Amino acid sequence: MIAFDNINLSMMTTPQLTAMPRPAYDLGFQACEVLKGEISNDNYKKRKQLI
Repeated sequence: MIAFDNINLSMMTTPQLTAMPRPAYDLGFQACEVLKGEISNDNYKKRKQLI
């Protein structure tokens, strides 16, 4: 099993979980950049973005 947010509880389970950190700051920053682009430009080209 895989958990996100790298929680300490994952070390206490049997079998142990694989825990992956979630880059919350980076996700928020990129989301704000997309939102600023959409607000400031009526012709903003929508695109898919892999984070």
